[in-house]
Amino acid sequence: MKFKLSPIILSTTLILGGCTPMFHEKVPDRIPAQEYTGQEYTGQGYKDDPHVDKKSIHFAKKHRKSFEKSAIRFFKDNFSLNVKVTKFAPIKDGAIVYIHCDDHDIQFNASLSLAQDDIDEDKSMKVKEDGDGIANMLEHVLTGFEYRAHKKEYDHLYNYLDKNKEKYHYTGYTKEAITNTQASGYANEYFYITYTPEQLSTYKKYYEPLIKMNQKDFEEGMRKAREDTHYKAKPITVTTLYSTDKPFKKSISGDYADKMVRDIEQDESNMPSTSRIDIMIGNNIIYTAKPYWSGEGAVDYVAFDNDY
Repeated sequence: MKFKLSPIILSTTLILGGCTPMFHEKVPDRIPAQEYTGQEYTGQGYKDDPHVDKKSIHFAKKHRKSFEKSAIRFFKDNFSLNVKVTKFAPIKDGAIVYIHCDDHDIQFNASLSLAQDDIDEDKSMKVKEDGDGIANMLEHVLTGFEYRAHKKEYDHLYNYLDKNKEKYHYTGYTKEAITNTQASGYANEYFYITYTPEQLSTYKKYYEPLIKMNQKDFEEGMRKAREDTHYKAKPITVTTLYSTDKPFKKSISGDYADKMVRDIEQDESNMPSTSRIDIMIGNNIIYTAKPYWSGEGAVDYVAFDNDY
């Protein structure tokens, strides 16, 4: 097959993300720009390709099931992971298929851009060579491996953030917003995980064999995979928190973020301390014309900012 990746994947790390490059496609002019709070936004106004032609739309809708089946085969053939389709969107001469993976506790979201000739059921979906495209996809896939390797700790962080919303005056995203707009790895209402890209050959040798292992062996396998591949980068966990204070004051939210970092570091044994944790709190506004949080103007305090 002619391997292609969604322009979203190629240009972003998260739509609903932090201080990383974001998707900058604007919604059609006929849709007025509106603003929502983090609690209200569920994906209103978000479009993958506002200017897709009618012919492409007709073809994509007619062959929707074939596009979806091809996307599911792609993840199974290349990563040995089962996924479910969460969203479908026509683009010029093809379609974008959004998926969610929750297979053997490996959880992530991704999107795959397919051309019209990629839906032939007899065509192999396997990628035969290493390259930037498949490495970018693996960046998202491996966030799911990172989550599983430290699931107990990441879930503890989630519970901490969920429990302290009122104390530190913030909210996260809605689950609907995550489902409708997020396609770049593991994410929940309060944070997302980033991971350094790997090539497919590396994945096949070191990561794929871990999928069906029990939790203890999986954790040890991930540790060994990092060691054998000389993986030096520390995974980064970035919070996507909106201040509920009116008006938003960086000095006050900064004090809250600083206290949260101290809370998290004091609870190091229960937190994902092998990951750098960026506590970011921003103004509580999402514009439909640009439905993402770039982290601009947000406060940013870091926990576990040391070498892996």
